[in-house]
Amino acid sequence: MTSIRVHNCDDSRPAGQHVRLRVFFSDKVFESHTFIILSAPPSHSYISSPGFLLAARNDGDWTRALDDYTRQQQEPSQVN
Repeated sequence: MTSIRVHNCDDSRPAGQHVRLRVFFSDKVFESHTFIILSAPPSHSYISSPGFLLAARNDGDWTRALDDYTRQQQEPSQVN
């Protein structure tokens, strides 16, 4: 499962809806994919911070590549 937190977004979409998302990484810049909204902004939920939590299953090449890319970005770099 790939999840993405979108900060400071106060759109009026409730949890459970789908959104199309384009993420610019690697050679996948011209692709967009559907994510489901797991949590919504305070106007539609009890979460205090504005923003969305999105999720998609790692079924295809794009979501697997996005998941791999984000995991690489989270690993600390080591300099020898």
